[in-house]
Amino acid sequence: MRSYERIFSFRKLRTTPPALYYELVEIPKALLLESAQCVFEVCEDSEQYLKPGYGYVRDTAGNLKFELYFDAGSERKLRIQKLRKDLCKVHATWTFDSAPA
Repeated sequence: MRSYERIFSFRKLRTTPPALYYELVEIPKALLLESAQCVFEVCEDSEQYLKPGYGYVRDTAGNLKFELYFDAGSERKLRIQKLRKDLCKVHATWTFDSAPA
């Protein structure tokens, strides 16, 4: 992450017609760097040869800040999950009316 200065997430959150809802959120780099100290658990009961796992990042009171999911599939994906938006900066939100079908 040395080459990154800022990290953004652009998501479509709602697709319930007639509205489409998007948001642009900046995830603090310092927050993601806390994952170096996460508590890691391997899913030993998984039937996969390589076992998936979770990393949990908590605050000093023990509340979850976010979790990491390490996929043991062929692509070895890493997913950030349950990220608390109150720890991030929402730069913009958009709501669009979808075109009639």
